[in-house]
Order: sequence, then C-alpha cells, then structure tokens
Amino acid sequence: MKKLLLSVALLTAAGASQAAGMDYDRFELQWDQLDTDNQFAAGYAGATAPGETLDAFGLLYANRLRDNFLVEARYWSADGDGVVSNQAYTSDMKQISFGGGYIYDVTETQAVDLQGHIGRMQYSRSNLDEYRSNFIGASSTYRVKLTRSFEFNAGLRYSQFSDERFADELTASVGLDYRFGKGMTIGASYNQHQDSNSTSIRLRILL
Repeated sequence: MKKLLLSVALLTAAGASQAAGMDYDRFELQWDQLDTDNQFAAGYAGATAPGETLDAFGLLYANRLRDNFLVEARYWSADGDGVVSNQAYTSDMKQISFGGGYIYDVTETQAVDLQGHIGRMQYSRSNLDEYRSNFIGASSTYRVKLTRSFEFNAGLRYSQFSDERFADELTASVGLDYRFGKGMTIGASYNQHQDSNSTSIRLRILL
C-alpha cells in the first residue's frame, strides 16, 4: 500500500498566520477517507488486489513563532479492511511527524508557508508483517481569505521514505474553510496522490 497517503495528508493545509488575519496558531482535528491502490496487498504472494478504503483520524498542533517561523506536530491513524486472494484482512496505519518552516505574508489576506518535515510511518495488516519507515519531506501551502468567513487553500507536499516498500509520495491538495464564532473553523480538502486520493474534514480551534 505504498504511498500511505500522508496526508496527509496531508495533507491538509499546513501553516497559518495570526497577524494578517491568517490564523496559524491552532489545534486541529481531522477526519479522512482514503481510497488506496493497496500496493502492499498486490505484492503479497503474487496476488492482484483491489484498492481499499480506510477511515483515518488526525491531530495537528501548529504555532507561529517570532519572525514568521512556524512549527507543527502531527499524529495520524487509519484503519480499514479488504480481501486479497479470497482472504479477508484488516489493516492499520500510523504516522507521527514534526515540521518547521517560514511564513511569507503576501498581503493582509494572503500567505504562503514553506516547511520541512521528518517523521515515521507504520503499516500493519492481519495477513502480513508490520512495516515501518522513517521519512523526510517538504511542503508549501498557499492561503487566501475570500471573505471574513471563508478561506481557500492549496498545497503541495513531497515525502521520501527510507524503506523501499514505501514509495516516495507527491500530494496536491485544495480546500475551503469556514470560520464561525471567534475561535473555530470547519473545512474540507480534496487530496490527490500519485495513484490514489483522499478527502478530509477538519475542525480547527484557533489559539
């Protein structure tokens, strides 16, 4: 199941700014649905397996420091089930990562952040061994306030794994967030991976 969809999905927009109206200091809850090509299953005993759908939950903490520097920590966990060679199985993925970077305020309503990431991914399945891999990566996210309540964001993220069983991954994301009350937003993203995709719903608590 290579690529393990980070996404992080990812990948969901990283970053944010408190000064220019862009809220970067936050605690984020994220729910994902991942449609994967299941390459671990396809490589098992020569079997050809269909993709599987996994449900995921993630936590993110991000903080904008002085001089526009940004740090974040992320935890992400997914589970699902499928069938390969007429054998049912369950699968589980976990990821933890730490990132740091810089925020560039384009205007009062636009910002771009650039980040580097390090982390660890774990994948296990009931009829396979457990796989673990460290990874390094980079990401960039563009954010723009469309109105006082709505924000559009788009980003790219690349991850390189130390274990060859996890293929390197490039992910593109687009999302929209709605701010309600004084300190919360709700949003959704679509994330396109090299041969799979995911959708995300997130709740941000602004700090």
